Amino acid sequence: NWNASDFKDIINELMKIRNIEFEICGSFIWLSGETKANKEEIKAIKSESFKPAQWHSKKLMWFFAPSDYRRFSGKVFEMDEIRRKYGSERFEREKEKQVQHA
Repeated sequence: NWNASDFKDIINELMKIRNIEFEICGSFIWLSGETKANKEEIKAIKSESFKPAQWHSKKLMWFFAPSDYRRFSGKVFEMDEIRRKYGSERFEREKEKQVQHA
């Protein structure tokens, strides 16, 4: 079952990863940005009420789905369709500032 505390824990872990963006669409968390460089950190995030992070090969994004989520349709929705249907709240971890030497 979906648990708000687990949801918050995943968000807190994602905030520690540099140069990624994530958005909440309904009860899913979608990840974009520099996910390839951070693949192992993303895969290491575990939760009882969410499935492990999965790669969506058509959207080229990682996502976390609730553990009880079951897919009933074979249709693949575009991200804009998902955003319209379920809403979207986007987050981006502040990029590290590079120190410039004189």
